[in-house]
Amino acid sequence: MVRIEDIILAEQKRLEGVLRAAFAAGEEHAKSNMLALLSGEDTKYAKQSDPTDVNNDRKRAPRGLPRKLVNRVLSDNSFIGTSPQDIEDAAITDDEKMIALSTIRGELRKGKEAGRYTEEDGLWYLDLSASIEAGDHDDDDFSDIV
Repeated sequence: MVRIEDIILAEQKRLEGVLRAAFAAGEEHAKSNMLALLSGEDTKYAKQSDPTDVNNDRKRAPRGLPRKLVNRVLSDNSFIGTSPQDIEDAAITDDEKMIALSTIRGELRKGKEAGRYTEEDGLWYLDLSASIEAGDHDDDDFSDIV
C-alpha cells in the first residue's frame, strides 16, 4: 500500500526537477509551468517517458571513407604534399563532403602513428616505404617491367 507521504515526496522531487530545469533555462514563466504540471498537463521540462534521439536525422559519412579520401588525395599529390584543409577541399562526392576537418586530422594522426603517413612542415605525405612493405601494390602493375 502506498503511503501519502511517499506520493507527496515523489511529487516534490518531480517539481524540484522541473523548477531547476526552468531556472537553468532562464524561464520567466516557471510558475505557470509548475501549475500546469500540478494539474496533470505536460510541460516542456517534464521528463519524456521514452527519450528520442534529437540527432536521428544527422547524416554521417560511410565508415572507412575518411581514410579513402586521405589516401586518394595524398597519392594524387605525393610529391608536393597536402595540408588537411586541401584534403577537405578535394572532397568530390556528397559523402566525402560530409567529412569534417577534425576527422581528417584524426585520420592523419592515427595514420602517422600506424606508419601510413608522414608529416613535414605541415604537409602530409603517404609513407611509401610502409605501403611497399605492406604489399599495397598489385603484382600485375609491375609485370611489364620485370
